[in-house]
Amino acid sequence: MSNTIPPVDFLTDIVWIQTAYIGDLVLNSSAIELIHTYYPKVKIHLITSQRALGVFLNDQRLSTIHILDKKSLFPIKSFSKIKKELHLPKKTTLIFQPHKSLRSTLLSLYLSRPFITFRDATLSSLATGTVPYDRSLHESRRLNMLLQVLNIDVKVLKSATPKLTSFHSTNLELQSLIKDTFMSHKRLVCIAPSSEWPTKCWPVDKFIKLCNLLNETYQDLQLLLIGATKDWALNEKIKSSVPASNITNLAGKTQIQDLRFLLPKCSLMISGDSGPMHIASSFNIPTVVLFGPTSSSMGFTPLCDKQEIVELELDCRPCSKHGTRTCPLKHFKCMLDLDEKVVLKSCKALLGS
Repeated sequence: MSNTIPPVDFLTDIVWIQTAYIGDLVLNSSAIELIHTYYPKVKIHLITSQRALGVFLNDQRLSTIHILDKKSLFPIKSFSKIKKELHLPKKTTLIFQPHKSLRSTLLSLYLSRPFITFRDATLSSLATGTVPYDRSLHESRRLNMLLQVLNIDVKVLKSATPKLTSFHSTNLELQSLIKDTFMSHKRLVCIAPSSEWPTKCWPVDKFIKLCNLLNETYQDLQLLLIGATKDWALNEKIKSSVPASNITNLAGKTQIQDLRFLLPKCSLMISGDSGPMHIASSFNIPTVVLFGPTSSSMGFTPLCDKQEIVELELDCRPCSKHGTRTCPLKHFKCMLDLDEKVVLKSCKALLGS
């Protein structure tokens, strides 16, 4: 591996390594957009996880996408496969490694090209260059700061926001639902009740009450409950408890890339601190986000123009970076005490009267 960063004017290839959660990858889209804008002739190669592939599938800003097998007991096999697929030039390639894990650093080293990562990344002393992880910034802008070596104005790095590209979905059911909604002169409201982390989830009965309150307040809404296949039963419980017919359970019926087709057409997104919230924000969709074990102060809020943050001031918050399986203090007040009428007020602020 070279110990020097290649001159910016001679760069031909940039590799971006981010194999974390869906929301994390969405926040990387700001940096991808900046590279594409300032260096349109440079090929951008993304290394990510299988579950997050839909975030950038068919995104024309990227030259190639490569999947790291995170479940393999022998990551060297996946490393070798990716290296062969990339076939990177030796003197004109630069790797950016925003993901700070040991596996990501080992992959950067295995690719044998200069790489830049955060100063607090595992084995960062082996990197060609490092950048401080500035906790005073939004996470998306922390990631942008890795690009200082590309001579992009710091003011731009600290102001750019995540931007995903729209996706042409072939999901006929989704296409039909959207068409029927617009033909009925209704507004789409997307609701994401679930999360990878149970403590990030607002209780089901709260979502039921909110949906009923929305229907009491508005007559022109189509409520869409999104999620993975595993979330079908949870969403179905909400749907079956809302007497109105304007609620649809889409759990398991859409993939991540389908959200890039659906969410730009929505008037509102209601979500916890989750990946779909960040996808909606990247399309500048008005968003209501419920923070429980995590906090808006951690730098993972939506960056859309119109947003409402709903959270409680508790001494125990935040209790973790990502959320936990159970409340460490066993009371779960951060979500149980979030009142549905307060959330409705935030929805009304964005939907109008």
